Amino acid sequence: MDAPKGAVIKKKRIIAVLLAAMLLGCVGCSPAPGENWGPDFFLNGVKQDVYTSQYLIEETDVRIPFEAFMGSIGADFAESPYNRYQVQCYEIQGIRYIDDRESGVIAFEQPYEDVVEVLKAQGKTSIKADFQAINLLTEGARMPLPIADLERLLEKMGLDVTVEFDREAYAIRVTLREPEKQP
Repeated sequence: MDAPKGAVIKKKRIIAVLLAAMLLGCVGCSPAPGENWGPDFFLNGVKQDVYTSQYLIEETDVRIPFEAFMGSIGADFAESPYNRYQVQCYEIQGIRYIDDRESGVIAFEQPYEDVVEVLKAQGKTSIKADFQAINLLTEGARMPLPIADLERLLEKMGLDVTVEFDREAYAIRVTLREPEKQP
């Protein structure tokens, strides 16, 4: 027995609405695993399989999130007595730094340790203001940085790095030089 003509039309409309919703919903969806909608990322001439979709490509500049960038160039999690929820230590080329989301700062491990030890001796816990004098970066640690600011921060950390955006190739090209060995 065939369905009434009105029911068939209604069913077709429902299917059309569902298909349109799926297509429209996908406009803002995230890339599938292994897929990247951002620029290609090259480190020392070698294309890396890193996620760059969160990089902000603007008309006159490119903004790159510090955390994502550091992972892309090889910063690794490091064991530290300061590792805890929202506070982690990382290391790259022998440089150890603390990424403290609670206080909104990124600091070298040693000065960070000094502040924590002084506060501990006073029976206090740290607050954001305690780290202002030793920070490499405050607040902006979570915000994408313009390439020039990112390069200045990396230089302040002691890394010899160049970051370029190749608009024509839609690629980020990073040159990270090894530190010179002392005799």
